[in-house]
Amino acid sequence: MSGDKNGPVAGSHILCDPSLYCHALFISGEYAGRMRHSLTLLFLLLLMAPWRAEADIYMLKNDADEIVLSNLQPPENASGYEVLVSEDTSQHPASHASRPSPLSKASLPYAASVQQAARLTAIEPALLHAIMHVESGGNRQALSPRGAAGLMQLMPATARRYGVRDPLDARQNLLAAAQYLQSLKQQFHGDMSLMLAAYNAGPQAVIRHGYQVPPYAETQRYVPHVLQHYRQLQRISSMP
Repeated sequence: MSGDKNGPVAGSHILCDPSLYCHALFISGEYAGRMRHSLTLLFLLLLMAPWRAEADIYMLKNDADEIVLSNLQPPENASGYEVLVSEDTSQHPASHASRPSPLSKASLPYAASVQQAARLTAIEPALLHAIMHVESGGNRQALSPRGAAGLMQLMPATARRYGVRDPLDARQNLLAAAQYLQSLKQQFHGDMSLMLAAYNAGPQAVIRHGYQVPPYAETQRYVPHVLQHYRQLQRISSMP
């Protein structure tokens, strides 16, 4: 857990380190007994913090008889922590179309736009289709609560970076996502697992964790999920 506790603890105190996207809530012993039963306080914490992929909430009662809540995964050798909430969020949170239909060659949406983006960036069409399938289920109007938009769930900053005027436009969305993936491919030397982890949680999260897939529950699910669809699509594309 990062950051120093400053000032008296009189109810609640939120620490935020923007570089680490860490947020902790300290609740004094006077309120600790109520906290375990107070979902309202917990939901307020979730709403106040700009969560990224590391959205599991861990709870520890420390030596000062305070309850500490954090979205940062404790070190492996830490004791006394328990998972209070397991939340499924990410930098590219999927829209409500989170249970897309099974893939087949005939059902691949926006095939022409995918092929065009693939030609311009040398990113495999199968990978673009797999990410699209997981991110939005092929719904070009998909929107997440935190602003990710379109087929590839582009975040606003990524859309601006690649000059996207309308993130709900299939061609613009796919091309920007492919360009971003191309930059991640170069940054992580073609390691597809790291590319996908960076697409989901941000490249800095991958770097902070020693160029490994970050230990965030959502990202740990996201990477193999996309890879599974990618391999399935490779098999489909080889069929006559």
